[in-house]
Amino acid sequence: DRLTWAKDPGVRPFWATTVPDPEQARQIERRIEDPASYDDVTLELFAWGALRYAGLAAELQERDGEPDIRFGTPPDAHWVEVKRIHLGTLPTRVSKVLAKANRQIKSVSPGNAGTAYVFIDTAGEVAVFDDTVPAEIDQYVAEVRLVLAGSHDKSVGQVVVGWDDFMVMGHRPDPVFYAVRRRALVLDHGSPVSPHPDTDWAAIFEFSSTMWIRFHAPSVAPPPAIATKSLVDDAAYRASYRR
Repeated sequence: DRLTWAKDPGVRPFWATTVPDPEQARQIERRIEDPASYDDVTLELFAWGALRYAGLAAELQERDGEPDIRFGTPPDAHWVEVKRIHLGTLPTRVSKVLAKANRQIKSVSPGNAGTAYVFIDTAGEVAVFDDTVPAEIDQYVAEVRLVLAGSHDKSVGQVVVGWDDFMVMGHRPDPVFYAVRRRALVLDHGSPVSPHPDTDWAAIFEFSSTMWIRFHAPSVAPPPAIATKSLVDDAAYRASYRR
C-alpha cells in the first residue's frame, strides 16, 4: 500500500511532508491512527499515489459525502471513489457500496460519470497459477456486473475491481520465485451518464513485486552445551528458601 505514495518513509515530519495539503495531512494522520479506519485510509493513499505515479495531477479530497480523489480541472475534472470490501463481507454488499459511490460522485459532478475503485480483501493463503479471476473474487465481480448492467448508479461510469494474489514458481530445495501482485479488472457501466474517460485504469492500479527465496539445509551438528557457574538447582534453591 505504501509503494506508490510514501517515497521516503523516514522523512520527518512525515504527514506534513508526504501529503501536500496541510488540512488533508491532518485528517489522514487523525484517521489512520484509528484501527477501524486504518485499512481504508491506506487504500485511499495507495489509489491517490498510483494516479500520481502514472503522471496524473491527483488530489485527495477528504470531505464528507464527496469522492476521495479528483484529477483534472473543472469542468473536465474526473472523480474517483475508493472502497474496500473487507474480508468476510457478503458479495451482495457490493450493490450498496456502489450506490453510495454513485451518490458521492453525483454530488460533485452530476453531469459526468466518475470511477469507483473497489478493492476486495482476500485471505491470500493459496497461490494462483494464471491470470484468470480467482473464484473468491469472481463472486464479487458478478455482483458488480449486475449493478453496471442496470439503469441505476449511472454516475459510476466504470468500476476497477482490485485484489492481491501471488504466484510461485519452483520447488524446494531449489530456489523458488515469488510474484506478489496487485491485480485490477476494469468494468464499464452499460449506460453511464457520460462517456468513459480514456484512462488505462489497469496499468495505473496493477503492481507486482518479485523475490527469490533460497533455502538452506539446517545444520545437523548438535548445538554446543551451555556451561556456566551461575546456574542454580531449582529444587535445592526452593528447599533452602523455605527453610
